[in-house]
Amino acid sequence: MNEITRIQNLFRKDSYHDAYRMQVISSLMRLHVNKAFSKRSTAIQNVMGYRMAHLNLGTLCTLFDEIFVEGGYYIDLDAKQPEIVDCGSNIGMATLFFKKVFPECRITAFEPEPETFAILSRNIAMNGLKDVRAYNAAVSNEEGEISFYSDPEVPGSGMMSMMDARSGMGRTQKVRTVKLSDYLDREIDLLKLDVEGAEHQVFQDLDGAKKMGLIKNMIIEYHHHMNRNSDNLSHILGTLENNGFGYQIADTVRLPFEKNVYQVGLIYAYKK
Repeated sequence: MNEITRIQNLFRKDSYHDAYRMQVISSLMRLHVNKAFSKRSTAIQNVMGYRMAHLNLGTLCTLFDEIFVEGGYYIDLDAKQPEIVDCGSNIGMATLFFKKVFPECRITAFEPEPETFAILSRNIAMNGLKDVRAYNAAVSNEEGEISFYSDPEVPGSGMMSMMDARSGMGRTQKVRTVKLSDYLDREIDLLKLDVEGAEHQVFQDLDGAKKMGLIKNMIIEYHHHMNRNSDNLSHILGTLENNGFGYQIADTVRLPFEKNVYQVGLIYAYKK
């Protein structure tokens, strides 16, 4: 999607007021100009009134496009001070987005990769974000350690993962894992889950611990055919249905149709 199309789509979003649209457009153009002249770019960029440290300017632009421009995480929440759990926080773009849209929200954030987590913590502190707790851990279905795969040439990449299907990325390190269910002790308004293929383990944990009933809404980034021979979307959808959730699915299919193609889609789930 080119930048003109992105800007056109912004003006089709009825939920965005004009001042917000203009701030998004201003940040979008500034980031991409800086990217074009990256030799003169700084390690801290101005984004939506925030100061944002990053590890890679290209990745920062991609995160901004996906979260602020395309608005995939925009959702109406009834609570004035919503409780939000952000799994797979990366450097904190989604965390900043939620604070922009819901200034009084309380956020619990998880990011497993140590270098990326350090930038996440820096962005939280540098912008004086209140009521944000960040944990240097991956969410899964058990406590312990697990191999984590990343590309040293693209630090902070959104493709970092615990799944061995990413093992060709060049770097493997051990990261801490926790059970998300241990951190849910009260009702939460939104669970954002972007864990690069580990969503099945997280659902197994939440369902087994009977914690699905504490969640009102979810935005799940679903990774289909990360393992080309594995078809298990029904596990996610079945768990949602069995726990009283309705859902909508946003996805694109590359045409002409091919078998075993990797896809990333969003599942928007809501308690009926």
